[in-house]
Amino acid sequence: MQIFSLLSVFALVAPAMAMDLEPLSDEDLSNVRGREGVAISFDYYYNSDPTTGRALTSGDYACGDGANYENCLFTWQIAGREHTWGNNFSGEWLVYKEGYLTLNVTRLALESSFLGQAKSAASNYESFHNEAKFKGKIFDGTSVDHSIQCLLEVDCSVASLKETPALRTYYPDTHGSYDAATGTSTGYDDVRVGLAFERLAIEYDNGTTPGYEQDLQGSFAGLRITDTNDATAGIAFGGDFYMYGF
Repeated sequence: MQIFSLLSVFALVAPAMAMDLEPLSDEDLSNVRGREGVAISFDYYYNSDPTTGRALTSGDYACGDGANYENCLFTWQIAGREHTWGNNFSGEWLVYKEGYLTLNVTRLALESSFLGQAKSAASNYESFHNEAKFKGKIFDGTSVDHSIQCLLEVDCSVASLKETPALRTYYPDTHGSYDAATGTSTGYDDVRVGLAFERLAIEYDNGTTPGYEQDLQGSFAGLRITDTNDATAGIAFGGDFYMYGF
């Protein structure tokens, strides 16, 4: 009986609530605002330890040779350099051995803006404005006709460009400093990247064994991106990036 009474109350209230709901006009909807922007942070680890940023030293994906040789390979083969018949292989591969990567991006901000809000340290963009850059051009064989109308939806004047919507990208907390005395840097944390391929070689297919499973040629080069004081190199970005015209 109590359940029936409760359902009856909701049944009576629901129509009254529905009668109070009214559709919003396009103008009202255009005034609805959520957050001002989006902040993006992400971490990517390829055969690396999330704590140290260095190559894994244990487990199934630890880099190395011997039994662990195939754990950290990056290989590619140029078209025309391979010959395959049945289960037999005869070709060559460029093999990056013992490779690992760490990539961290910290709070990359995206938000809507207008070009009129873009400023440089010296002056705003108006001093570099050239209306001809936003107009169609025709080359008749001897000269270029710049008199074609503006290609933008609005006119190409400075005033109109100021009101053009744009996507603003920047790092809101960017900072960085370097101490020459100690040789250390701090605050370069907008992006941190560590990349290494300890060995690089050309490996050849051998019968039924493809070249990317071979480790017979040793190495002729290596690659490493890091910091002298850490496993990853830090980058600090200043300024804003505006994209418009979409």
